[in-house]
Amino acid sequence: VGYTGYDCSLRECPFGHDPVNTWEDDEVQAISCECDSTCSGGIKLTFKDQTTGTIANNAVAMIADEDATVTTAGTGRGESVQAKL
Repeated sequence: VGYTGYDCSLRECPFGHDPVNTWEDDEVQAISCECDSTCSGGIKLTFKDQTTGTIANNAVAMIADEDATVTTAGTGRGESVQAKL
């Protein structure tokens, strides 16, 4: 499972909902993490054998919200949740 081709040497790409099909609803996953003011670390998300890089506990949501002038985990370039997905 997960391989294709005449000799099964090709990895099959993840697939799912076809956005062209208007009769299907888009699936939305909501994640909520709560902790006190001493939060640290991060999480990784896995879906269909694909895992994100570590998403920092203070990660901004969108690439547009990243600050390219800092190297702080969660807020710097490439650190947003959107970039990790």
